[in-house]
Amino acid sequence: MRTLLVHHLEVECSFLGDEVHLNVHFQMPKFSSVLRRVMKAFSNKVLDVIFGAAHEDPPPVILAALGDDLKSLESELS
Repeated sequence: MRTLLVHHLEVECSFLGDEVHLNVHFQMPKFSSVLRRVMKAFSNKVLDVIFGAAHEDPPPVILAALGDDLKSLESELS
């Protein structure tokens, strides 16, 4: 997630006696670049669902679980 929102991140921690100094430097990309990266990540997830392995797709897994639940419910009722 950090790579979507921050292009460059640098954290420097220094101790001076009993004081702690923390310097943080970061560069944020343009909003259009952030939006493009978010859209790319989202579209990759959608493509993984569509073209991914069948045993990992959400709809077949949910339907199989629903079928098992309905089968157990039907056996309990009869």
